[in-house]
Amino acid sequence: MERLMARKILAVIPTFNRGELIALTSAYLRRIPFDPGSFSFLISDDCSTEYGLGFLRDAYATLPNASFARTSRNAGAAAHMWVLLKHFAGMACEKILILDSDLVVHARCLACVEAFDDAPIASLYNSRLHAIESSHDGYCMKRDIGWAGALIARGVIEELLQQHGNKPFDDWALRDYASSRQVPIKVCTPSAIEHIGVSGANSFGPEYFDRSFDFPREAIDQATLDFFRHTRGIDLLRYLETGPEPVPDVDDLRVFRLPTATEKRQP
Repeated sequence: MERLMARKILAVIPTFNRGELIALTSAYLRRIPFDPGSFSFLISDDCSTEYGLGFLRDAYATLPNASFARTSRNAGAAAHMWVLLKHFAGMACEKILILDSDLVVHARCLACVEAFDDAPIASLYNSRLHAIESSHDGYCMKRDIGWAGALIARGVIEELLQQHGNKPFDDWALRDYASSRQVPIKVCTPSAIEHIGVSGANSFGPEYFDRSFDFPREAIDQATLDFFRHTRGIDLLRYLETGPEPVPDVDDLRVFRLPTATEKRQP
């Protein structure tokens, strides 16, 4: 991986195929005035077959302090994220911000990052897959979040890596960590992120489509709406508002969850 300058926030964007979505979601990021003194970006591709690093550089090169990497073989979502967390742990950045390539990011993410400065675990994505425990002015509290939109302090990542050693772990480890240490998880409201990965790798079928409770729908641009209407036959705004329902429990989904030792032994 290319050497990155020390910044306060390392924003990582893991990618794998779905180039059409990257063309859409990267445009939202390019419109946000990220402070070069605070942010570095690492775009890391998990050996996509649809494009190379040249495509990603064209999509993300205007982001501040952008660096690009590519795995030598497809590692899978969990292992790829583990590599990114290990890379972050070797840097001087204070927090890692995880921005999957199928996320629409709102400019208010900057205010959320600042507001959560003292929070060891927070998220910019108010996902419907994770129940709201309590609501407050500008944020809510949850017991669980996923990697998407997560903003995590260095100390938390270092402890997780120490706990799990050389074993990749999934986002359920955040829930276990927060629960065992009674660390509150703050999530911004309204959501500064919307999920639009309704198909392709690492996406469940439409009946399991994850989306936010309250992302500002007017922030979704016409190019995104036209893409889903013409290529998927979906009215994206209606889809985000109305369904599909019901959303199953996150444990039922087993989102990127690796089997435990006990589960591996079961026939």
